[in-house]
Amino acid sequence: MAVVPVIDRGQGVFELDGRVSFLTGAGQDSSLDLVVGQMDLPWQQHESEGALSLRYQQDPAWVRLQIVNEQAVMADYVLEVAWPLIPKLDFYLLTDEGVRHQMGGQLVDESLQPLAHRTELFPFQLAPGQTGTVYLKVVSDGTILLPLSLWSQADFFEYDSSIDLLLGLFFGAMLVMALYNVSLAVLTRDAAYLSYVLYVLALAAFQANVTGIGGLYIWPDWLEFKLMSYGITSGLGFTTATIFTIQFLELRRNSPWLYRISLAILVFWVAVVLLTPFLSKSLMGAVGFPMGLLSCLFAWTAASYLAFRGHRSALYFVIAWSFLIVGASLYIASMAGIVPRTPITEYAQAIGSLIEVVLLSFALAERINRSNAERVAAQAASLSLASQLARERAEKIEAQDKAFAMQVQATEVLEAKVQERTQALSQMNSELEKASQTDALTGIGNRRYFEAEFARLLKICNRAEQPLTLMFIDADHFKQINDGYGHAVGDECLRQLATSVQQNLCRAGDLLARFGGEEFVVALPMTSPDIALELAEKMRQRVAELAVPVSSAGADEPVGVCRFTVSIGLAGWVPQQHESSDKLLKAADAMVYRAKASGRNRVEVLSDCDKPA
Repeated sequence: MAVVPVIDRGQGVFELDGRVSFLTGAGQDSSLDLVVGQMDLPWQQHESEGALSLRYQQDPAWVRLQIVNEQAVMADYVLEVAWPLIPKLDFYLLTDEGVRHQMGGQLVDESLQPLAHRTELFPFQLAPGQTGTVYLKVVSDGTILLPLSLWSQADFFEYDSSIDLLLGLFFGAMLVMALYNVSLAVLTRDAAYLSYVLYVLALAAFQANVTGIGGLYIWPDWLEFKLMSYGITSGLGFTTATIFTIQFLELRRNSPWLYRISLAILVFWVAVVLLTPFLSKSLMGAVGFPMGLLSCLFAWTAASYLAFRGHRSALYFVIAWSFLIVGASLYIASMAGIVPRTPITEYAQAIGSLIEVVLLSFALAERINRSNAERVAAQAASLSLASQLARERAEKIEAQDKAFAMQVQATEVLEAKVQERTQALSQMNSELEKASQTDALTGIGNRRYFEAEFARLLKICNRAEQPLTLMFIDADHFKQINDGYGHAVGDECLRQLATSVQQNLCRAGDLLARFGGEEFVVALPMTSPDIALELAEKMRQRVAELAVPVSSAGADEPVGVCRFTVSIGLAGWVPQQHESSDKLLKAADAMVYRAKASGRNRVEVLSDCDKPA
């Protein structure tokens, strides 16, 4: 294991690339005790000067390094992981004083992290002469990239304030360029300006994502988007870049075969954006990276080809695109260890993007000026021809105007009728769809609605690795209520039961539906069975307190009340990938039967020993 020498204030940063060892395949449940205590684990030394990069694997990866404080004073350090898109990081510092644990990553709430920052930071101290061993446990559902740096705390925060200022200038410039060109798009009504604005915004969103600005300030609480933000922002960037390339270079007119290729590339990136929530990061990375490289090279080559043929705007495009490619290449080279990792190379992609955006704005202005000049020349020629045709056209205009007015009037009437009919059909379809998923008696979702929503919750909890608890609620002796009091009272019992349960559900993501007859089902995402048990007991007590009025034929006032109880079955765990919804349903249903068999008016929870394999 390589030993990292001490750094002091004023020495700046110490890049740890090539000075760490890593471990893979230790098991899904591997712990610090295991990786520290078991001596025969296959640790590997990271020999490259680039950032540690590991292909996707199901088991967590472990990283280890040793730091020695050879100073005569207490040393304050910051370990920086300069890649903000890691789902979960566990930091362990082992010294002779014990173990210090910190957490970071997209899945960890900011309140639980040591420092709220756009990258992952882990501050720690070492006493004079003290040795510390750092272990990082990395959990990711995609390729793992770990650019590691060790700082003295004072140097880091001094450096970081400068980077924050530069990033603010970068995003401010991108916003100014977008707003300026929005106004030009309105004035010129040129679609190329609109596609340029969309491209600038998508490029800014991608840079906000990879620099950590987005996760820290823009979508800090949007967990689902955080986990798939890289695929969506990069896909949107390439989608808008392809649209802008098609419009700016006028490929449909200038080169039909290049236009067809660009359409195929556009379809691919639109599919990436739409399928990112459903495909694994490993698959998206394996396909997206080479396709991204191919898309960049295609745009540059297509523009070079048109520039060679004399297309002046294409030459500007080549120059602007070259800055982006060079910036991205420098960034990749710094991560691979080909060139030193410095602030310039680390943010080369953002710098290249900004230069490209500015140059493309100039190129658009030149394109508009040239188009205006061509338009003026064409107008002059048309005026000369118009003077010869004026008398002939004058005779036709009146007839054409009348015919056109009649056509417009007929078209407006037809469009109004079509729109009215379309709106009526759309409203009817919406009402039918809602009715098909709503229980007519209680007004809550029915079984069809539940099955659709429950499948969605299974996927969400699987991706987030959080428990999903299912609650089956069954009214006790309901047949006796119907037989003794009549179906009208039984129906009112079901309505009040649904209302009582719904009032106890406080979260928007909780799901309630009538499963059939006197059975109701509640799905609680991100909720463990222990927490759900408290809620179920509260529901059971509230239902037992209900008093449903019982009326008699011919009587104005109720002659009594009907009270009833419910039996509740609970089952919950962290869903596995592709797990069937029937598995959790059957487990919760079995708990209801157990509650019935145990005397009713009670809650039964699936124990660990009863959990299905």
